[in-house]
Amino acid sequence: MITANELRIGNLISWNPKLLNPDITLTTMQVEVATILQDKIGYSSPNFEHRVEPFEDDLMQEEIAYKPLASFEPIVLTVELLEKAGFEKTKHLFTTYFETDGLRLKVEDDDFQPVCGKEAFGLPVQYVHQLQNLYYSLTGKELDIR
Repeated sequence: MITANELRIGNLISWNPKLLNPDITLTTMQVEVATILQDKIGYSSPNFEHRVEPFEDDLMQEEIAYKPLASFEPIVLTVELLEKAGFEKTKHLFTTYFETDGLRLKVEDDDFQPVCGKEAFGLPVQYVHQLQNLYYSLTGKELDIR
């Protein structure tokens, strides 16, 4: 389960309606956090076409949907997602690393550990939103994973 205090606007997470109602037939959908409230999340769907309403100045507006916080779950970080985000794979002796913009992750058995110098921090990055937050904290830039 995700808590509101570990999210930032722009984080990617999954909306899973089955978390609140196991009988529901809707499928899990990747969403982008747009608003963070104590008990619910406002989101948009980055890979889903939004309803568009024209304005006088021809700007488009995306609708933000709100769902209870308990209906969201983290997206598990994978090597494929790292590569999609622009991380490059390197090897040193028997250790595999993924690097981009000064952020280096040590990979052992699908466990991603941020590295400073030659030492791992000891705090694994398990989910996409954790990687986005770490990347932003270290670089001041948003990590684009699309």
